[in-house]
Amino acid sequence: MTNVVSHAASTASMSQPTTSACEEGESITNTIIPDATSQRSEPTTSDEHCEQAETPCVQPDEPLQDEEAGSSSDDAEDETNPAALAAMLTKMGLSPGSSAPPPAHVLTSFDLQGVAARVRSGEAKSVIVMCGAGISVSAGIPDFRTPGTGLYDNLQKYNLPHPQAIFELEYFKSNPQAFYTLAGELHPQIADFQPTPTHHFIRLLHDKGVLRRCWSQNIDSLETKANLPADKLVAAHGNFDTASCIATGEKVPSTEMKEAIMAGVEGWQSLRDKYGGLVKPDIVFFGENLP
Repeated sequence: MTNVVSHAASTASMSQPTTSACEEGESITNTIIPDATSQRSEPTTSDEHCEQAETPCVQPDEPLQDEEAGSSSDDAEDETNPAALAAMLTKMGLSPGSSAPPPAHVLTSFDLQGVAARVRSGEAKSVIVMCGAGISVSAGIPDFRTPGTGLYDNLQKYNLPHPQAIFELEYFKSNPQAFYTLAGELHPQIADFQPTPTHHFIRLLHDKGVLRRCWSQNIDSLETKANLPADKLVAAHGNFDTASCIATGEKVPSTEMKEAIMAGVEGWQSLRDKYGGLVKPDIVFFGENLP
């Protein structure tokens, strides 16, 4: 690097470059520029040059001080230093050797009995339930992916390109009958599925005034059939409660949707002609956004 310094001298009329050894053997040239009345300047010493340079210099025989390397070494030692670890725990509010008792467990046990005891105690005033396909299996509705009994393992009669196609929007547009047939097997008012004890438990939480929200992945609408109010249910993947035209977005009464499902090919064709496009329950298909 080059550092240009204006340096007045008493006798010089010409500039004179000086160099000194700097860190890692790098050479810095200091050009001395005289003013109009100056005489020849005296050459600067190596110490003076280091004071003028923008970066610190060292003398050739002076040992290099690597502050960063020393800091890293100290940090490495601190990781195993008991005093340093104690200071770190103190900053985190976890002082070692503290006589404060550990926080009490919220649940008496980490099982259903512990949850029930917490609810009965009256201390659980805002309960959120998150549930999935497992709570409906005892109603006779299969889950999706269990080998042998899951829904995706039992769709051979639909001649699908792959099991998930029955819930793909593009496949539905070209072959709606496959989904309409399956919907007749899953619709809770057609297949007469009944809520399970878990559904009734969720409704009981609402009756007791402690249910804040039920978040369900299920499309079977059994929460609604258990009379859980709509404002307490978030159907993350939609369900059979509502229906829409996929072309226009117009809402279609759920009773019409159910009748169309029961009517088969004539049913979905009639809805298509009436609403200007295919109609399906507001179940989230692959290719659609979540509600």
